[in-house]
Amino acid sequence: MKFLKIRNVKNPCRNELENAGIDFYIPEKDLSFIEQGNNLNDYQAFNGNGIRIPPYKDVKIPIGIKSKFPNHIALVAKNKSGICVNKKLIVGACVIDSSYQGEIIVHLINTSSCEVNLDYGTKCVQFVPFLIDTSPIVVSEGISPDEFFGEKTARGEGAFGSTGI
Repeated sequence: MKFLKIRNVKNPCRNELENAGIDFYIPEKDLSFIEQGNNLNDYQAFNGNGIRIPPYKDVKIPIGIKSKFPNHIALVAKNKSGICVNKKLIVGACVIDSSYQGEIIVHLINTSSCEVNLDYGTKCVQFVPFLIDTSPIVVSEGISPDEFFGEKTARGEGAFGSTGI
């Protein structure tokens, strides 16, 4: 997995080699975001010291990084536990496909009733690489569920809570 820095931002990293998540940080304010034709409302979230997210609102943060990785991998954004629990920020849109060559945009949603500020250089999200199955999708039509599955499982069609507690 390779990353390219295109803004003034800390390098993505893992705190420990065995950690699943790769930490990403709030970049410094950069006027080129607006010059690239991005939404002014998103840019206005950048204040003098970081990112401002009003209560019950979301913001898309250009993170200053582009990525390159094999096509059997997807990068999936996950909440940073401290940011999620202490600041009530959760990740919205979260999947980056290997074919994407643009700047990574982090989508954060403020679920609290208070404005949240994230200073430049603050860890804001972690991306976890997931192995993905890229085999062809096959859709069957004109057959019964019994024919489709071939045999019944113990769970069958049981949905939420059907396997126990």
